[in-house]
Amino acid sequence: MSLFQQCGDKVAFGLFKMAKTLIEIDAGDTPINELVQNATGFSDEDTQNFLMVFDILLEKIPEEYPDGSEESVEDVGEDTGEPVWKITYSHLDEEEVDIYGPDGVTRKDTDRCILLFRMGDDDRNLYYTGYMSDNCVGTEPLDDFGMPNDGCTWIEMFENGEWVPV
Repeated sequence: MSLFQQCGDKVAFGLFKMAKTLIEIDAGDTPINELVQNATGFSDEDTQNFLMVFDILLEKIPEEYPDGSEESVEDVGEDTGEPVWKITYSHLDEEEVDIYGPDGVTRKDTDRCILLFRMGDDDRNLYYTGYMSDNCVGTEPLDDFGMPNDGCTWIEMFENGEWVPV
């Protein structure tokens, strides 16, 4: 279940718009990661994960909420109903990537990817970080891409501020 579904569209919309505005107004010369760490007590890694998720969610929020607007949060992105995922960072190459699946999925379909995951090998080496849609079982990126292409053997989801094995 996505954050929008858990909180309700209006509440989530309001919270993210408010947070974005507060960060823009109050940031001054203070780096965003420092603001988040001061407000939450997150570690450096948790702060980076939070900011990645926050950026993705901000991209999905329309400028105005549906009461009289043209589109709602639920209408943003094309929803085929199929589980989709996208890998946004390769730790092997230390660079941003744009890999999505399963086969046949378009980039537009991946607009629904909001759940953060990471995957790697038996030696606990981290290979990829990305996002999946909230209707994924959790192993799709591993099964579709990580295992057949690079021998990844585990995948974890970022839930409630910590990495949880799937």
